Order: sequence, then structure tokens, then C-alpha cells
Amino acid sequence: MTALGPFPNPSDAFDAADLDALERLDGALASDVESHGYQLTLEVHGSRAKLGLSGSLDLASADAVGGILSGPGQLPGAIELAFDGVSRVDHRGMELVVAAARERVQHGGREVRLIALSAPIAAALEGLGMKPVPPLALHHR
Repeated sequence: MTALGPFPNPSDAFDAADLDALERLDGALASDVESHGYQLTLEVHGSRAKLGLSGSLDLASADAVGGILSGPGQLPGAIELAFDGVSRVDHRGMELVVAAARERVQHGGREVRLIALSAPIAAALEGLGMKPVPPLALHHR
């Protein structure tokens, strides 16, 4: 397993060499970042990736997720987000994740879908005017 984050800003999440290595990866990576209150897991299988978040969705974890979604080179294919382990949401963090998903699509990336969500994530999505029913394509306005 290889650690992911915490990242000071989204562009620090991955560089092109890291993403080249991920393109050849078929398995899982994990990060346990207890001091920052969140845990990220990333599974890459062929042209699909699944990014899981548990703990808090705040500015720090949103930066990490945003860096993975829209960082240099980007992950190949569609990305599924499993946020069913999120226990606390900062609404600005949710806004940043949605913005990163939209940026990914606008810059030629594939769709980002929320496939699992917790009650706090559902409430944050409702606050953004989105219907919290998975699978939810986060890049649609």
C-alpha cells in the first residue's frame, strides 16, 4: 500500500510520473491520515478508479480529493466516489469536491460519479441544490 495525502494544495497531489505509475497499477492504494481526520482509499482497475473517503470532508480532505480528480495528468477513465464513511461535512469542502469533478470533465477527463454517500454528504448535496441519490454524476450543473 502507498500513502496518499495529506496534500498542501490540490496540484501537489500527484505529478505526471505518479499518474504514469497508476496507469500501470491494478489494485488498491490507501492512506490513513488520522491526524487530519480523514482516510482515503484508491482502487484502480483498468480504466476505472474508485476513491473512498471516510472521516471528515473538510478543506484538507477536499484538497486531497480535488488533487486526485483534477491533478496534472489525471487518473484514466471514470472515477467513482464512495463517501459513505464520511461522518462530518464542511459545506465548503463539498463545494470544492463538486468543483474539482466539474473541472475534470471540462478538461477532457471522464465522469465522476458519487456511488455511495452518508447522511452528512446527502445533506451537503441538498444544500448545493443537488438530489442526493446515487449514482450521482457530480459534474452536471
